[in-house]
Amino acid sequence: MTTPSAPEILVAEWLVRHKITFIPQQNMFGGTSEAGGARVDFWLTDFNIILRIQSYWHTIEGAEAKDVMQKAHLINDGYQVVDIWESKIKVSIDVVMKAALRGVELGE
Repeated sequence: MTTPSAPEILVAEWLVRHKITFIPQQNMFGGTSEAGGARVDFWLTDFNIILRIQSYWHTIEGAEAKDVMQKAHLINDGYQVVDIWESKIKVSIDVVMKAALRGVELGE
């Protein structure tokens, strides 16, 4: 298991405070060792929503294409996928998380 990033810790704490069940760092489709696989940051099992925390590392060359492929695979398998940007968390985690629970992404 990887060490959670600062934004992931904030999201986890918010979910715990609001008593929302989640599985952190969940491997999907074979995880990162398989082509097309993913390790998602949070799976909100009661909502069937996958939360992916997006930060600087997701903007580097190659990462964006991988993210697009993983997101499409997750959606095709029936999951609702919400990307949460680190910059938005810093502004208002409450607004971001309430939108995420409705399946709404608040862009970069």
